[in-house]
Amino acid sequence: LRNRRHASSSRKESAAASVVYMRQQIEKQQAWLRDWPKSLKANFKKPGPNATNTFRGMLISGAPGIGKTTAVHLVCALEGYEVLELNASDTRSKKLLESELSDTIHNRSIGSWMRGQPTKGRLAIVLDEVDGMSGGDRGGVGAINALIRKSQVPIICICNAGRTTTMKPLETLSLIPL
Repeated sequence: LRNRRHASSSRKESAAASVVYMRQQIEKQQAWLRDWPKSLKANFKKPGPNATNTFRGMLISGAPGIGKTTAVHLVCALEGYEVLELNASDTRSKKLLESELSDTIHNRSIGSWMRGQPTKGRLAIVLDEVDGMSGGDRGGVGAINALIRKSQVPIICICNAGRTTTMKPLETLSLIPL
């Protein structure tokens, strides 16, 4: 009976520590997104208090089902960003990805994206399951990286495994593991 109580207590402590850790990571993500317009004006040269303001994009990785996509949508909503979400595993080719996003990275809101004209609204592009791009042609993850380098809007990439050979082109992004 004593071992069961200890195991139960240990699991509760572990779960509580995970919640605290996730909160810290989400707060870093929120600070990065909040500061993104200032970082853009400074051409991403000033690191900021969390040392994340030199990054145009963010790579969030973690185990499946822990709420990465939900957390991103929540943070975007809290910071006043409209979200354009694409499932990168559905857009498996470099050419499809470039054609879908090449104009979008210069727009500032969903309305401007739909009308084809820039406005002062706020748009964030969320690319979910970027690690699924390995199923398509070569260069898909590299194409994401190239788009991020030119982007005038924040791009948040979500994957299950961040530091793999498939994800190597995205290592220049800020990695926030959840």
